[in-house]
Amino acid sequence: LRLGNSVEALQAAKRTIHLSDSVLRLCLTIGHLNRAMYFACDNVLWAGKTGIISKLDQQKWSQRSFR
Repeated sequence: LRLGNSVEALQAAKRTIHLSDSVLRLCLTIGHLNRAMYFACDNVLWAGKTGIISKLDQQKWSQRSFR
């Protein structure tokens, strides 16, 4: 489910790149990219907790997802 959220956030960022208002385009695109990066870090953290990725520093990836 979260992988789908990552893809949807990237698609939303691609849609907002074409807005005519430059301030709105910048703010919305950065917001969607920020959400996509959060979900990407969260997906890596989930994979580490389930054992798919061994030897993952979960504390580091948890901090990355909060930033």
